[in-house]
Formats: sequence, C-alpha cells, structure tokens
Amino acid sequence: MQRGYHVHAVEGSARAAGALELRLAEVGGKALVLRQDPCELNAPFRYAAALWPAGFERIAPRPRAIAALTRIRAHLVDPGILLLELQSPDERLQKLAAPLVEVDSVELDDGTRIHMRREISVSMDTRAISMSCRYVHRRGATRLAEETETMRSTWYAREEIEPLVSAAGFRGATIQDAASASSGRCYVVQAHV
Repeated sequence: MQRGYHVHAVEGSARAAGALELRLAEVGGKALVLRQDPCELNAPFRYAAALWPAGFERIAPRPRAIAALTRIRAHLVDPGILLLELQSPDERLQKLAAPLVEVDSVELDDGTRIHMRREISVSMDTRAISMSCRYVHRRGATRLAEETETMRSTWYAREEIEPLVSAAGFRGATIQDAASASSGRCYVVQAHV
C-alpha cells in the first residue's frame, strides 16, 4: 500500500473484517475488504499476486484448503504469484498430554477487571489445535459481561504443501524457512499459475 499498490483483503468473519478495517484506518491504509469465505471467493477483480500472510491453517480439512487455493488461483492472471505464510506449532506444544491452560487478568482505568482463561488442546493424530478463550468483565464480584471465543486450526507438514498447492492448479512451488514471531516453525510457499 505504501508503494501505491492497490490491495484487497478477503475475510470470511465479519468481526475479523471489521477489526482489519479499523487497523487499516489507524495506520492510514486503504484497502477494499471483501467479506467472503476464501473457499467461495467470487470477486469481480483479477490480480497479479495473492498473499496469505497468516491464518491459512484455519482452513481445514484438506478439501476446503484446496478449494480456497483453487478460488484464489481463479482470480490470478498469468503469471500470477501465490505467497503463503505457514506455521506449525512448537514441538513442545505438540507433545502436550493434557490441555494447556493460561489465565490472565487486567485492570482497566475504571477499576473493573477483565479476566481471561485460555485452553489449548492439541491432537497430533489429526493435526488439530483447538483454542477456547473466555473473557469475563467484572466489577468486584459482579459480572458485567462475558464472551467466549473458539478457534480451530491445523498445520501442514512441509512435505504436504507442494502437493496441496499443486492440487489447486499452481505450479513451481518453492518452500523456504522464514523467521517466526511466535514459537514453532514458519515457512513461506511461493507458486504461480
């Protein structure tokens, strides 16, 4: 965006799309945010490149991941480029025998507190990660509000990525290790139509 490129974003969740629009406004960015499921993408535009910087792991099972990549490919013009950033969890997280539970609390300026409880379960057999967060807003012992959020994701082994991308019609996939902001492995996949 800073170099004058036109950027469009695709987000199936209205909540996440709204958060993205707010973040863009905060940094003075301008992008069209399409509120569509990537697996059913049908935009009236064609693109030279598609960048999926994070979150591809939320597209599961494999047929849905291929459907999302196929829809993206349909929107790219030759020699369109696909860039995917993929992550796999830290091996210590993969070997948990029981759910990992994290608890945190923050005091707000008005004296109320927000308590957060996060539970993360990992299944190595199905390569599934389930995370459930509960947020409770309290004033003393009085509950003011409560919200629960659940997220499920998977991860793909490095050797699974090229066949996955090829199944969606992309060619020449290359995979490179990348620096990760979180624990675990991160790599970038580049392919073209």
